[in-house]
Order: sequence, then C-alpha cells, then structure tokens
Amino acid sequence: VYRVVWNGHVPDEYRLLSNRVSKLVNQPQPQAAWTRQELAKLRTTMGDEWGTALRGILAEQRNEARFRLRAMEMLGLYGPVPNEDLLQQLATDPDPVIRERAIRMISWRPSSRLAAAAVRGLSDEQARIRRAACETLTHIGHAVSWKSFAQSLESSSRTEALAARRLLESIPVDQWRDEIMEAENIRVFLHGATALMIVEPSLPNAYRVLARVSSIMEGFVNDRDFADLLRVTELAMIRGAVDPGKIPVFHDRILAEFPTGNGILNRELSRIIGYLKDERVADQIETYLSSSDSDQDKLQVVLNFRTIAQTFTDQQRMSVIKYLERMKTNTTAKESNYGLYLDNLLQSWSAEVSESQISEILQNGAQWPSAALTAFYQLPEALTEEQVDWISEMDRKLKGRIDATAQQARIGCLAILGRSGDDKSMYYLREVWRHEPERRNDVVLA
Repeated sequence: VYRVVWNGHVPDEYRLLSNRVSKLVNQPQPQAAWTRQELAKLRTTMGDEWGTALRGILAEQRNEARFRLRAMEMLGLYGPVPNEDLLQQLATDPDPVIRERAIRMISWRPSSRLAAAAVRGLSDEQARIRRAACETLTHIGHAVSWKSFAQSLESSSRTEALAARRLLESIPVDQWRDEIMEAENIRVFLHGATALMIVEPSLPNAYRVLARVSSIMEGFVNDRDFADLLRVTELAMIRGAVDPGKIPVFHDRILAEFPTGNGILNRELSRIIGYLKDERVADQIETYLSSSDSDQDKLQVVLNFRTIAQTFTDQQRMSVIKYLERMKTNTTAKESNYGLYLDNLLQSWSAEVSESQISEILQNGAQWPSAALTAFYQLPEALTEEQVDWISEMDRKLKGRIDATAQQARIGCLAILGRSGDDKSMYYLREVWRHEPERRNDVVLA
C-alpha cells in the first residue's frame, strides 16, 4: 500500500483568501468532495450575498474567464440558477467560453426565449459553440429547420458534425429527407444518409441512398469523403436488408474501384464486395496481395473475402494461403495472439482446397504448416506412398521449431501416419520412437 503525499507550497492566492467573494472563485480543486463541503458551508453563511456576489462576478466582462466560469459553476451547483435574462445576456457574451457554457445551461431550464438564444448559437463563428447549440436543442427537443445548422453538418470537426446529425435525427424525416438526399455538399449528404438509415431504415430509403452514392462516385471524390461514402453504403445495405442480387449495376460500380492505392479504401471496398459476394473480384486478388498496402490492410481484405473463398480458382486460393503462411513467420505473429487470428484465416481459406492443392500443400508442409493441418482433415484414411513421404519429410523439416503451429503440425503428422497404419508409416513412427524420446507419448497415441 502506497500513500502519495504532495510536498509543494500552496500559493498565497489560495492560502490567504481574504474575503468570502475570493473564496468563491479561488477554491482549489472545486470538484473535490472536501471543497464542495467548504462551498456548501460558505453558501449557508453568506445567504443572499452568495447569489449577488456570483452574479456580479459573472456580469463583469473584465473579469478573467476562469473566474466567471467558476461563478457559473457555483450557481449551477448550489443555486440560484441563472434566470432567463442573465442566460440570454451570457449567450451573446464576447467571450466564446462564456457563450458556450451559457448555451449548455439553457438545457437546465428550457423556454421559448432561451431556445431562441440557442438557435442563434447555430450560426456562431466558433465551432464549439455551434456544437453546444446543436446538443442543447437536441436535449430540449426544440424543432428547427435543418438548413439552420447546415454549416455544422458540413463541418470538418467530427464532434460538431456528430452533434448536428443527432439534431437532424430529432426532426421529422419528411421535413428534410428529399432535400438532403439531393444536397450538393457531399458531407451534408453523408450525415443526412446516415441519419436516415438510423431513424427510418427501410429498403426504399436504402435504394435511394445507394443510387445517390453511385451518382457521386461518377465524379471525383477525395479519399476522406470516399471512405465515408463507402461506410454509408455499408450502413444502407445492412439496415435496409438489401438483396445483393437485386443491384447488379451497383456491383459493377464497386468492383471497378478495387483495388485502389489507399489501404483504408480497400478495406471498405472489400467489406462491400464480401457482402455482395461478387466472385469476379477473385481475378484481382493476386495483383492486390503484391501491392504496397500494409499487411494489416491486406489481412482485413482477405478476411472480408472469406465469404467467397470457395469461388476462387486453385491458383488464386493458393496465392492467399501462401501469403498468410508468410505472415505466420513474422515476429508479430510469433509473439502475440496475432498468430491465432492468422490460423483462423488459414483454416477458412484451406477448407475448400482441391486434391491438387492438397498435394502442393503437403509437399510444402514445412513452409505452410497451418495450411497442412487443415489439409490433413481432407486426407483419406489410407495414405499413398507419396503422401507418406511428404508428411514424413514435413515432420523432419519442422524439427527444432518451437512455435505452437509447428508443434501442432508435428503432432498432426504422427496422428495421420498412425491412422493410415501402412508399413511405411509404421516404419517412420518407429524411427521417431528411437531417435526422439521426448515424442514417445505422441507416437504411442498415434
């Protein structure tokens, strides 16, 4: 048990609080329980002077913003809550910090007069105040036209745009759907389409969103907007339960974009292609795996294409398996649960291998042990001589490797040879018994 003790010096402005007004705004650690207790006592002893002093500090614009904010805090916590006239005045204060706090306090005691002050905040020059206005109006449920906060929907600030979208969701859909679906500004459309699929996730709305997305993709779109465009597409297809077979033209539009030179975009495109189950993407996989995308991006793409792995040709599927096996040998995969993630991917991609692929995997078993483990499940009980040779050679080459995959593969080799039970397999098992005493238990089980 440790106790942390501060050995510093308390500044005089906190230690020598000369009067009760200075105690109001200079108390250190105002959120601490002991400080709140002190302030509660002060509130009792000051009586009416408490409110008068705090309102005086607040009204004087020459006071530092931190003191005025503290005064607002005290009024909010201990009362009396600022009246409508004071809040209206503060909502137009020259200091943006004060304006923001005043607009947020409107949600404590909403009225038509104060709601009008919050509406004016929607056109403030400061993004933080526009955001506060959106959040306050959403909280009090005050109806406004979406055009009054279109500036926030277009904002590059994610927090401001999110607050604006939440406000949009609180407005009846019929008042904004048609206009926003045709909005020229792509950010307005993106947030509007997201809001639409949240509050009214129907198939007709999904089709309308996809039609507009397709139209926008005909022109130039920067990477940031394009990524969000693809995410809105995913949302529309999932929330609208779109049948991939009913939108063949949209398949062509998405497939024409893959692969791009941006890893994030390739991730999003692959999610959509995986949902559409468009088999034609198989022709692009070898080119993509040799691209400059990061391994993290490529792994995500391979995962998203898992739904159509069975439609890939032997060569295409093997290119994915080889890539995943190479990834298994890197340091990250060896030292973390990353390797388990790769094992899961390899199992899914190796599940549909053909007989010719099984032979290739077994011949390269020491290089591709994860794929070999999956291939073992598809081998007949009685092995051919060639298969026995390949598996025996794989077991020899894996000797000395201590990673979990290699160890599992070696156990698998013994198990498959033991199940086969032919003379050649038994001969190899006896050799292992003689020369590797530490594996005798596995040999017995085999």
